[in-house]
Amino acid sequence: MSTGSKFLIVTCQDCSDEIVLHWSTPLRTFPRRELLPTGVLYIDVACHRCGHGYRYTADNVHERLYDTADPDQLPGQKVWLGSWLRCDGESCDSHVLVESAMPVGSTSNDVKQFFSRCTLHGITCYSGHAPALPLELMWDSISDSEILDIPPESFLLHSAAGGALRALASYGLGVAKFRLVDGRKLNRIDNRTFQILETGEKVSWRP
Repeated sequence: MSTGSKFLIVTCQDCSDEIVLHWSTPLRTFPRRELLPTGVLYIDVACHRCGHGYRYTADNVHERLYDTADPDQLPGQKVWLGSWLRCDGESCDSHVLVESAMPVGSTSNDVKQFFSRCTLHGITCYSGHAPALPLELMWDSISDSEILDIPPESFLLHSAAGGALRALASYGLGVAKFRLVDGRKLNRIDNRTFQILETGEKVSWRP
């Protein structure tokens, strides 16, 4: 009888590299019949080796047992990367969810460099919108693990000109979202720096 830990295997459509994901990585169904038949299970995966990402249906996702000491550690010295990318739909509350695997020890800068060279094919948000270009990270699991300080639901940001801006935070579904009280959206760059998406201005947080 075979023993070991179960993982999911996706073979990259571009370079044929095998991408190993946690067995618990969920496959999803798409609600829009014109883009994917209702009820078909799929997962959106980007290959770290070649930088190409595709939508894979369940018949292209396979299970395999690996003899690993830690069932939460991906084989081949890899770590799971889950990422939320901004879609190009105006006023869309959804996001583009992409799964991948990166070398152990990868940092938030490595994640940014990875997506700067990525090309995604046929991957959309849950509402059917393509990713905004250039690819814009909203959240990723590796950077999230590096961020130790969590802003309160209401906090102050400081501009280089010396002014202060009131910001709001909301937490849920494994992701944090930030905006200014006037409605402008914020992207968290690092532990202390945010960027106002509409203007590109960087503002700092002082816990």
